[in-house]
Amino acid sequence: MKKSCRVAYYYLFKSEYIAFILFRSTPLTRSLRGTDMLTQDVSSTGSMQSCIEQCLDCHSICLETVTHCLEKGGPHAEADHIRLLLDCAEICQTSANFMLRGSDLHTLTCEVCAETCEQCGDSCEQFENDPQMQACAQTCRSCADSCQAMAEEAGVE
Repeated sequence: MKKSCRVAYYYLFKSEYIAFILFRSTPLTRSLRGTDMLTQDVSSTGSMQSCIEQCLDCHSICLETVTHCLEKGGPHAEADHIRLLLDCAEICQTSANFMLRGSDLHTLTCEVCAETCEQCGDSCEQFENDPQMQACAQTCRSCADSCQAMAEEAGVE
């Protein structure tokens, strides 16, 4: 497949995914979905929508921070730190996906996400004079709080 075809396919997929999210969260589609649906209405709770946004923000900043750390080198690029950033980005994406799908297991992924984000925030916070690392730590902590609240809503502790 030519590079231009792959890029076009990626943008097509990305725009369909965004369109799906936008369609799924509109008031009209919420009112059209009944309680007999197999999945719960994940867009109806503001706390879940906020948690999804927090997870996606954390996913993004952790990936950006991996690049930053690899460019800086030294202690920033230690294997354990990079691994934790990648773990955090991955579990945040997974948790957001579980919530977007209305999975009954989203509280479990949120619990793991909260723990991972807390550890990632601790790791990033060690770099006190680095604004990118401090921004990442703050975003991770915010995501951890949101995911912990989501897990606790369902009685997972």
